[in-house]
Amino acid sequence: MSLISTVKLVRHTFQVTRYISSINVPTESGFKFTDCLRRDTSMNTRIYGRQWLPGSSFVRNKLPKYLAAPRKNRPAVYEATAEGLRVEDIDVWALKARSIIEEKLHIFGTILFTGLPLKNATDFSKFFKFLGYQPTSYVGGVGSRHQIADNILTANDNDPPIYSIEPHNEMSYTNHYPQKIFFFCDVPAQCSNGGQSIVCDVREILPKLDPKVVEKFDSLGVRYWNYLTANSHGNFRGLHDTFDTDDRIVIERFLEANQWEYNWEEDGSLSYWYTLSAFTVHPKTDNVVSSETEKNTENIESLPSSPPISRPQRHCKPAKYLEDYVT
Repeated sequence: MSLISTVKLVRHTFQVTRYISSINVPTESGFKFTDCLRRDTSMNTRIYGRQWLPGSSFVRNKLPKYLAAPRKNRPAVYEATAEGLRVEDIDVWALKARSIIEEKLHIFGTILFTGLPLKNATDFSKFFKFLGYQPTSYVGGVGSRHQIADNILTANDNDPPIYSIEPHNEMSYTNHYPQKIFFFCDVPAQCSNGGQSIVCDVREILPKLDPKVVEKFDSLGVRYWNYLTANSHGNFRGLHDTFDTDDRIVIERFLEANQWEYNWEEDGSLSYWYTLSAFTVHPKTDNVVSSETEKNTENIESLPSSPPISRPQRHCKPAKYLEDYVT
């Protein structure tokens, strides 16, 4: 099967300049392997009581005060060690990185490559091209992003640093989600500015969930309901931003190809909905992982930049339900 990948340019992501290697093991292919990172304690990120983070102030099931430090191989780090790294050698380093990705990514879950000769989005685009993976489209995605280089999107355009984007599986609210996602650190996160990219292992989360909840999700699936206005406004993406076109025929072909139901309203807005499995199986390890995405009206309304919402919840993009809750 062909592997599908998507890529993002991230402004303010991994705290690369603040991480300190603790174990260095020479490896082949010009990369030095580090199985653990030690974070500078001055960069501690508060979780409990964090503003705009849903559930951060729960008394029961209380969250930790600070974000946990990186654990062994979370992420696994491969540092390019050759002297005189040049942008002209991006193709060579991409092939070396691909070898590591194919052999190790399904084991580690996350790999951080450092020291590569990548300076900007154009370099990142070239690197991804030479990796040789098939890119996927963001058509139908709900995030506010724009393309800045071939196959390269910004990670988020609208949300300010004070907002918290909870860990999630990329585009898992669709049936055409990517199997890999690549991030590029354009500007390292600073202590007071936010912007750290949080990584967690969903393989460890599913076994910790209430078995009754898991059983219900497994038997019913998840209903996703999306409502799009004809034009974008505020935090709400319109038709063109979501489907890259205003052409109804093209949009309907996309929806029907994915077997999604839809309805056009008199004002030109669109509602579409579908039911997906709450779980997916990893193609290499056969691990069953949770894939549902939490994006509902209450979460959107809690943000200070959200415009007033006067429609029912299921008409407010995006909303999520267990199948038996939908009338």
